[in-house]
Amino acid sequence: MLAYADDITVFLSSREDIEKVHKAIRIYEQATGAQLNPNKSRALAVGGWTEPITPFGIELFQQVKILGVTFGSTVDATVQEVWTKVTNAVRAQARTA
Repeated sequence: MLAYADDITVFLSSREDIEKVHKAIRIYEQATGAQLNPNKSRALAVGGWTEPITPFGIELFQQVKILGVTFGSTVDATVQEVWTKVTNAVRAQARTA
């Protein structure tokens, strides 16, 4: 789990954990009166999770940005996205030097 201000990122390693997180969120909502906003939430299926269970009504995306880093649904997609930005930034700096 990663938390920053009022944003929380949860990484799950098994489908069974989805229900545990769902239950924890519902308990938190009941205790605080706060509510999860599915329209401001993102789900990303990484690796073999081709059809994730989303009891929260959260839309599934091919990419999500977490603290400025874009993650894709595969390691290759993530590496390609991250390294493209890094190499473009290095090239731009090299041109101005």
